[in-house]
Amino acid sequence: MDQTCPLEIPEIQRIIGSFLDMGDLLVCARVCRSWHETFKRLIWIHVVLRMPGPQFPSYHEQIRAHAQHIRSLTIPYCPFQDSILDEIGCTLLETLNILPPNDLVGDLSKGSRNGLRRRPFWDSLADLISSNKRSLRHLKLQMSIPIVQRPHPTPSFWEAALGPSPFSLSFVPSTLLERPRLRTLKLCRLVLSLESWACIWNARTFLETLHIESSVIASDDLFFNAHGDSDSAAPDAEETTLQHLTLAHLRGMTALDQLRCIIAPCLALKSLCWQLHPRPHARDREAPLAFGIRPRWVPQWSQLESFYFSGKNESFHNHDSLFSVILDQLPINSCSSSSNNTIDHINNNFNYNNNINNNNRISTLRGIPRKENGEDNSILRKWHTPTSGFGGKAYMSLERHFGSIQDLDLSFCENVTSTMVQEILCSCPVLVHINANTIHIDDIQRATHDSQEPRPWVCTRLRTWCIFIDMAPKPSNSQVNSSSPFFTKTKPSLTTRAQQYQQEQRDVFERLALLKDLESLDLDYNFPRPNRGRTGQQATAGPKTLIWDLEHGLDALKALTKIQTIAFIRNRADAQHIPMASVEWMIQHWPRLYKVDGRLGKQKANESMLLRLLRECDIETG
Repeated sequence: MDQTCPLEIPEIQRIIGSFLDMGDLLVCARVCRSWHETFKRLIWIHVVLRMPGPQFPSYHEQIRAHAQHIRSLTIPYCPFQDSILDEIGCTLLETLNILPPNDLVGDLSKGSRNGLRRRPFWDSLADLISSNKRSLRHLKLQMSIPIVQRPHPTPSFWEAALGPSPFSLSFVPSTLLERPRLRTLKLCRLVLSLESWACIWNARTFLETLHIESSVIASDDLFFNAHGDSDSAAPDAEETTLQHLTLAHLRGMTALDQLRCIIAPCLALKSLCWQLHPRPHARDREAPLAFGIRPRWVPQWSQLESFYFSGKNESFHNHDSLFSVILDQLPINSCSSSSNNTIDHINNNFNYNNNINNNNRISTLRGIPRKENGEDNSILRKWHTPTSGFGGKAYMSLERHFGSIQDLDLSFCENVTSTMVQEILCSCPVLVHINANTIHIDDIQRATHDSQEPRPWVCTRLRTWCIFIDMAPKPSNSQVNSSSPFFTKTKPSLTTRAQQYQQEQRDVFERLALLKDLESLDLDYNFPRPNRGRTGQQATAGPKTLIWDLEHGLDALKALTKIQTIAFIRNRADAQHIPMASVEWMIQHWPRLYKVDGRLGKQKANESMLLRLLRECDIETG
């Protein structure tokens, strides 16, 4: 009985080939005839065409010969060489990317600019899409041309990609036709007319991912004409399949219209990325968006897991109420299948601190959602709202989701206080990534030395820390931390203050040492600066943070063996001096460390010595 070598089986060869790069695939194709036939298909699966040149025509025959193997095709947008699309001959494409050629940007002559709207390119592209309509799943169209030159895709292109336009005489409801198999549509730097947007909006019944970035809505009244008066409630949303929606820097449309007419009707979203354009729309300036009263069309997503919002827009100032409304609408069901492992992990880490009473342990574990009936329902896991008006009202609504939040970004939010950050660290047991402005030593000490109920940081699985630790004393008129062991009613002496400061440093290092899964530690400050509002000597001294030396407790961080990157203050004027012994200690105790960012001292001579030492140990410096 003949026994076939497993490596000779084509299915196994394809699995092996999926993990190899192009150089390895070419080597494997030369081993023998059977390997050549298998790996030849893998070599031609992903094809990237460059700008046509003198040697390009010689590849036409090879591309056509292997067209049946091509599954992913990336071609440059070149309106003057539409014959490229006609000669490819692919019929089984799954991914098609139209990207801007680098040497076309900035080199357009007056005659070539007139070709940007030439129909042959878009018609040829429409024919290519029609030839692959049964297999095409992902379509990306990206331009890199100034706004006045941005191309207008023709109706034939939209009809081939997304079906007939609702304004077309040949339009038939999607319920009566076989839906296109396209699942992902990404558009960047396009001009969208009323007819083109109608095709895109009609495609929400079969698309799963829609990404629109840096594009222009050609008509200011587009959505008012399509959906009615702006004061009315949102139209009844049809059944939509959109799960991932990205709206980034749209022009010609107000923020309110984007929310009301595009975002709100998509009730099946799992992730939403919404970035407002830095220049507000004219109607945004005339009538700022306000969410004092909850509108009838507020999104009621039941599956949203990830939310990203950014937009420093003066007219769109009431972000806090908007976030509060969205968070209040999200359900609280069950967490991921790792909830039970998280509970065991927290129990083990609580054993390190004997001051934690049983009541605190129970209250923390209650915040962890558990699986119900064996199902893993969708809940909020990622919340990114940098450079926004996130504040107290939204924070109170976010507390409902502390048991499920894994990725949190509140950086550059002026209304996020140190007390909020401390509460997040003490209340989010499954938190993995956090990015916030600052946390003050007084809030850390208040939770550490609370005689009734000391509260540890329960986010023991944290891998990314991007928070500035402010060690500067608060102004004299602020509340005094009476829970500190060094608290006295009289003015402390210099010796007592020095001992208190050194003990506070050790307390912070000990808290960080419990985050044993930490991989990235960023201690630089975010906006607003920690010394903002101070005057005189306090302002010139720069921000006061952890002293990075062994005498102040740095040795406690030897437990963080998974550290890969660390960042200190990047502004040279505010940088602190890192001793040579501390740098040698990091190299010795953090075997995975590969990058050190930020300033290691104010004097370039001393810093250059430290940088040289790090580079000799193959550690990158920033």
